[in-house]
Amino acid sequence: SDMCNVYVALYIMTTPSKYYNITPLMGITQCDIELTELAELLIKKGADVNAKDNFSYNALMRSTSKNYIKTAELLIKNGADVNALDCYGNTALIVAASKGNTEAAELLIKYGADINIKDDKGMTALMWAEKYKRTEVVDLLRSYGAKE
Repeated sequence: SDMCNVYVALYIMTTPSKYYNITPLMGITQCDIELTELAELLIKKGADVNAKDNFSYNALMRSTSKNYIKTAELLIKNGADVNALDCYGNTALIVAASKGNTEAAELLIKYGADINIKDDKGMTALMWAEKYKRTEVVDLLRSYGAKE
């Protein structure tokens, strides 16, 4: 719709994308509301679902950090790598677990996320969930056999 085009144009004009290397698809996954339809439009127009910013953070990591389930599933169904690493060795699952986003964590596991990947600090999703007392995520990860 016209509103989508206005939003994309405003985003591109107001974001220091060259400095951080943030794409419009990454940007909309950071909004305070879930914009799945706009994400779908951008993907149809050729947006790279695996593009990374200067910290190797991608749209899937951003959407799972916000617990945007519909957008995360759209990204995964369009080829987003569920085990991609940012510059600190974090995966989307580690991000979701540390934020306490149980639905996002379960979605990632459903689509094959490795639950025992360790980040650069040697921490797994389970360890981060325990550190931040995300008990529901801890229970979920343990039910899938996560290890410390």
